[in-house]
Amino acid sequence: MNPSAANPTSPLSRPPSPDSGGAPGGSARIEFESFFAPYQAVIHDKKHQCFQFEENLKAATPESRTFDERMLETTRNALHQEVAKFVADMKRHVGQGAVFVFPQYVRTLSARFFLKAFDYATLTKMVENGANILSVTFDEGRILKQRNGEGDWTTREETLLSRLVEIPVSQQTDAHRDFIAYALARGVDVHFRPCNLTLFKRLHEIRSHEDGSRTMVTVEQQGWEESILLRAAQSFDLNTMKLLLDHQADPNSGRYTVHGYT
Repeated sequence: MNPSAANPTSPLSRPPSPDSGGAPGGSARIEFESFFAPYQAVIHDKKHQCFQFEENLKAATPESRTFDERMLETTRNALHQEVAKFVADMKRHVGQGAVFVFPQYVRTLSARFFLKAFDYATLTKMVENGANILSVTFDEGRILKQRNGEGDWTTREETLLSRLVEIPVSQQTDAHRDFIAYALARGVDVHFRPCNLTLFKRLHEIRSHEDGSRTMVTVEQQGWEESILLRAAQSFDLNTMKLLLDHQADPNSGRYTVHGYT
């Protein structure tokens, strides 16, 4: 599993100045999870409704299909509108100089979401304001499909940089390349190892004892860790590879397979 903290000497890890309540220039200091909480409740509810309508469509009769399709489209539109409201609200605060303070480990949204929802100019402004988003570890894990009635799940740890470098060169823009260079210049952790760890939970009955029967839970772990440098190589991104090496990325780091039992 990856360490979730960046280099403590990095400018990304330094707390905002205590002047003006911890925010540079007297700007507002906003805890990201508190800011996102009202939107998260609605977004989660709409996602759940979409899932229910999608499940209904799998077994829909000709009579009910039209209704379920209409409700699914309506709910998806409402979901997209709520996400758009959140993005617009956050952009407005960033434009006003607000300092967003993220927890070191974020589970509510993914790094990929931030790269899709916010342009590079806004992300740069966010960092310039004092946000610690470049040093955050995003858990992009999700519940996997139920298997034999038992829930399996996955933990996928990413940062903005690890997501940025996986974008193929053919899809990169000048703004994309400039933001990678900017993040590296700000001291982003080049040693972070994105990982994808899947946990398969199985229940095993064990022998009964005098104090009654017991159940033992066995967890099997399977997954991988890889370096950001390797990910850039997989994208055939020679420029980013050079930048990473210039910032002391380990050229001998690669990919590791994780197996284990608890």
